Amino acid sequence: MGLNGVGLDGSVPITNRCFGRLWLVAWACLYLVGGCSKQSQSGGQLSGVVRVSGKPASGSTIRFFDEANQMVGAASVGDGGEYVVTDLPRKPLRVAVEPGQESGLYAAAPPPPGTTGLPGVSSVPPAKIPEKFRSAETSGLTAHLTQEVQILDFALD
Repeated sequence: MGLNGVGLDGSVPITNRCFGRLWLVAWACLYLVGGCSKQSQSGGQLSGVVRVSGKPASGSTIRFFDEANQMVGAASVGDGGEYVVTDLPRKPLRVAVEPGQESGLYAAAPPPPGTTGLPGVSSVPPAKIPEKFRSAETSGLTAHLTQEVQILDFALD
């Protein structure tokens, strides 16, 4: 060992202090990589169209449930049968479609001329949803997000 802890061949021995710094850097890298992968696995958006016997399931609500039967997302179904739900987990989900919108309201009268109605509120009465589709346990409908944004249509026949 030469002066200042440098070996005769120019090598520097790893001390406890140096090893501690390397360990800290390695831990920080693992933490950042782990955090990024978790972030990319959460909060997907699902959209599509819900139809009953080929017609839009307007004025209804689509609900998504996890394996513990906890509702993890819901959206009102628009006049054309369209829905959009955000922040869904990327795992298998069961689906139910119920008559009536999330707010429980729909416009009783047609909107005034030149307008399209109230935003987020259907201007038509709820579609007739068959009983079996009203429960996630009996509907047989499933969804599994594999991408950040995904489209999935449902046919209630």
